[in-house]
Amino acid sequence: MKSVLKRLKLNLNVVKLFLQDAWLSHQEVGESYDQLADQYDGYWLVHLKEVTDQLLKRLPENEYLKIIDLGCGTGYTTHYFTNKYPQTEIYGVDVSLKMLDRAQRKIDNKEKLFLYHQDMLEYLQSQPDQSADLILSAWAIGYSYSKKIIQQSARTLKKGGLFAFVVNNSRTLLPVFKAFQQTMRAFPDDMEKILLPRFPRNWQSLMRTFQRNRLEILFHQENTHLIREQLALQENFLPWLLKTGILAGFDQMFDLDKEEIQVYFENQIHKYWQPLYHSYIMAIGEKK
Repeated sequence: MKSVLKRLKLNLNVVKLFLQDAWLSHQEVGESYDQLADQYDGYWLVHLKEVTDQLLKRLPENEYLKIIDLGCGTGYTTHYFTNKYPQTEIYGVDVSLKMLDRAQRKIDNKEKLFLYHQDMLEYLQSQPDQSADLILSAWAIGYSYSKKIIQQSARTLKKGGLFAFVVNNSRTLLPVFKAFQQTMRAFPDDMEKILLPRFPRNWQSLMRTFQRNRLEILFHQENTHLIREQLALQENFLPWLLKTGILAGFDQMFDLDKEEIQVYFENQIHKYWQPLYHSYIMAIGEKK
């Protein structure tokens, strides 16, 4: 009965926040990433490189005049492009100013590098038709509207241009998001913002958008990648988690600094723990 009442209270609070238009903004997500930018590479990028490299290696060896890197973060893929294509204009876009600063500092070849502090969808919507040769996004479009990103990317690409991405699906990192959901139910009054889930369910949910926008599918894959296998019984998981970016934005929705919330969250992580996997979708499409 107590759990039913808490769930009802959470639902009422969500309705209240909806009526107040208290949606989590792109700026607030960017602010979360600002706080962890200096630690991001060591705590989280190391877990992304292997799969990201698989996507980069599958890109055709074309002559690219303009490349757009959506959600470029601290510049891992941007750095790859500036080295591999030194005569190509590279445009990196991210909502976090400090992540962009990290990208700027790690890239030596800045002659044709352009970094934009902007929401990726808004940036795409501002671009001329048929103006880019390659648009890539590594692990970012799930924080926006994936189908709109695909649609706008197809419009922005030249004929023969490529759109490539890897993104977590809705089954990714299950113990983390299960623990977060349970914590929201236990402390409904502490929820300050709302956010609709945006990670795509599966490749099928995106494939039709590719086809409708004349993107011929060159490659696609659904797979998992192990991040952490074990969790020690006495381990405090949340401090590590907050340095990774997994909960970027969620820390704006919910006050994770409160000790009682931290303790409850840790208990839930241990309760629901299973090996921590990226569950992801990867694809490359060519504009026809």
